[in-house]
Amino acid sequence: MNEVGPETEHVFEANRMIHNLKEFMRKENYTEEEIEEKIKAIKQKNDDLMQKTIARFKLDEGKKPMSKCFDHWVMWLKHRKLMRDKLKYCNNSVNPDVCDL
Repeated sequence: MNEVGPETEHVFEANRMIHNLKEFMRKENYTEEEIEEKIKAIKQKNDDLMQKTIARFKLDEGKKPMSKCFDHWVMWLKHRKLMRDKLKYCNNSVNPDVCDL
């Protein structure tokens, strides 16, 4: 499909990584069935992530309010994590037994 361009680099890189993973697993004495199972699981995870991305793009096309709501929710999750880390840091800094790093 893509014979030139940046997409071929990604495809070649992914194929090289899968080949290296198979070789490493063979060196670590995994059976061929275990190797194929692991490769199948990795491909399934990639397919699931791709389907999630495609669903997100489809959500953007027709339902702008839903997409905006999702983005807002993600932003609040990031703020919550940031506040949690800051509160842990402040709590550790007043407690002499805990390192503040």
